[in-house]
Order: sequence, then C-alpha cells, then structure tokens
Amino acid sequence: MKRNRLFNIEYCISQSFFWMAFCSVVGYAALFLQRRGYSGAETGIVMASGSILAFILQPMIASLADRSKKVTLMGIISAICALMICTMAVNLLVPGRSIAVFVCYTLYFSSVYLMLPFANAFAGFLNSWGLKINFGVARGVGSLSYAILSLILGVLIDKLSPNVLPAVGIIFTLLLLVMMIIFSRQYSGEAVAAVSQQKNDSLSLAAFLKTDPRFALLLLGIMLTYFSHTSFTNFQINVVENVGGGSAEMGVCSFIAAIVELPPMFLFMRLLRKVRCSTLLKISCAMFSVKMLACYLAPNVPMMYAAQFIQVIGFGLYIPASVQYVNEVVAPADRIKGQALITTTTTLSAIASSFLSGVMLDNFGISTTMLVSAAVSALGAMIVIPAARKTPLHK
Repeated sequence: MKRNRLFNIEYCISQSFFWMAFCSVVGYAALFLQRRGYSGAETGIVMASGSILAFILQPMIASLADRSKKVTLMGIISAICALMICTMAVNLLVPGRSIAVFVCYTLYFSSVYLMLPFANAFAGFLNSWGLKINFGVARGVGSLSYAILSLILGVLIDKLSPNVLPAVGIIFTLLLLVMMIIFSRQYSGEAVAAVSQQKNDSLSLAAFLKTDPRFALLLLGIMLTYFSHTSFTNFQINVVENVGGGSAEMGVCSFIAAIVELPPMFLFMRLLRKVRCSTLLKISCAMFSVKMLACYLAPNVPMMYAAQFIQVIGFGLYIPASVQYVNEVVAPADRIKGQALITTTTTLSAIASSFLSGVMLDNFGISTTMLVSAAVSALGAMIVIPAARKTPLHK
C-alpha cells in the first residue's frame, strides 16, 4: 500500500513537470514566435513541421517500446528530455528571427508532442509492475500545474519579456529528467519480468491496425475532432486579442480552462461506475466544436472567459476517457502502441490545424479561422459517435 502511494505521488509529480514544460513553450508558442517577428503563417509552419516530425516518429518508437526488451519508457522519455533542453537553450540564447530559432523551436515542438503518448502510457507501464496508478488524478495534477503556470506566465511576459518562456521550459524539463532517473533506479526484479512477458505478445503496428478497423475509424474521427482544440491552443493570443484582451487575459483563459479540467479528471474513475467510458468519450468529442463556437460568438473578454468552462465536459473529459478507452479495448501487450496511435492521430490533426489555421489567420482573420475549425470538429464528432465500441460499466 505504501509502495503504491509512493509511485502514485511520483507519477503525479512527473505529470506536473511535463505539463508545465508543455505550457511554457507550446501553450505560448504563437505569442513567442510572433513577438520574435514571425507571421501567423510562419508560426503555423513551425508548429506543423514539428507535428509532422512527431507524427512520423511516434508509431515507430511506440512499436519499438512495445516489442524491444532493451528499450524502456524511462529511456525514451529521458532521451526526449535531453533534446528538449538543448533546443530550448538555443531559443533562449539566440535573439530575434533566425534559422536556428526556427529549427530549434520546430524540434522542441516535435519533442513535446512526441513525448505525450509515452507520458500517458507511463501509467499503464507502472501498472504492469503490479501497481495501481490513478491516471485521472495524475493528469488532473498536470492540468492544475498548467493552470497555475499559465496565470503566472501571462503576468511575467507583460512585466519582463517572452524570453522567460524557454527558460521556464528548460527548468521543468530538467526536473522531469530527474524523475525519469528515479524511476529507472526503481525498475528491477518482478517489474522487468512482467514487462518482458508483455513484449513477447505484442503485435506489429500493421497487424494491430489490420485486426481492428473500427479503431482505425475512431482515429479518423478524433483527428477531425481535435482540429479546433489545436487551432485554439496555438493561436489563443489572436483569439483573445480579437475581443480586446492581451497576454494577461490569455493567461487567465488558460488558467480557467485548465482548472475546470480538474473535476472530470479527478472523479473519472467514479464516473465510470455510472456512465460507460465509450459514452464519455463521445460526449467529450462533441464538446470540442461547441467550445470553439462559443469562443467565436464571444463579444468580449468576460464571455471569452465563460466559454472556457465548456472545457469541463470537452478536453477535460476527453483526456482520461481516451486513455481509459484504449486500456479497455486494446490488449495489454499493445497498449503503448494504442496510446501512441491516439496521440499520433491528434498530432496529424495538429499538422493540418497549425498550417491551415495560420494561413486562414493571415488571409481571412481569426473569426473565420474559428468558424471553420468548429465545423471540422463537428464532422469529427459525427464519426466518433458510431465508431466508439461500447465498453462495460465499472463496478
């Protein structure tokens, strides 16, 4: 019991560090790059290029993690952390516009999205050691950390400069790397044996997709659904400026959205006793479009703040529901692969959304960008609803 509590605390801390690193660089990517002199389209190209690289690498590395007995999740995450630290150091030290900033921000953007499925799958990896990790609580701690840091960064950027963003990103990535070193030292004995047996039973990526075409259809729906979330996240500064706000108001928006994610994440396992995971996944996907439409209709900053509360049954519900859904419908030996495919799908969405939203922003303005994004997400939800396989109620 004490061992289980210790690992849950360590996993919560790891999620906290990851999402604070994510917030400091990805959450404020458009603001940082535009203040460095990049246009909306150029910012979109950086994000799309990083997403393309992550999209290519995610399934390959996930398949390697599932099947190789020499490669561990701790090793993968540690390597990605090292790359993130190096690229952010360049962005911190090199001023203004340059090829170095463009390339390194692209690599960082790619690295943090590349890490996302492995950070999520890490809970299942720890469970294979015989532990009981509560992913919802850990992810909720990550959202709370994101919320608090968003609020602080919004004020710091106003008082100092956007250069605080890569500095903060380096600090929290270093702390995450320390946590991976701690986990690596705890990985031994029965844990190694249990994980090795699962790797023996793992399917190849092609075989996995061939055996479950309905899961592939679900991935298509999620890809379209996620379009509006990526568009809003990447160009949130433009959305907020459209109603008369600035970086401080953007920080408040991020804070509200992250805070309201907490209840569904913390209470998700209890929700599963009343509502099927598949039903929760369908509801959450439908709300992505609703939130973007609410932001499109918001006439001022207070109404923009109000629109963020939709996050409670949108993204806040989607994260634990998508992770749990994979755990319920995918065999244990292929769950890292399954989690990676979900994230790869959202990464593919980010590629299209980052580039197209940047182009639409430059040519038609943020209002048209939001409206088109809401329509794409609505189409995705219409695919997810019939594609999600019915899952059992939890007792």
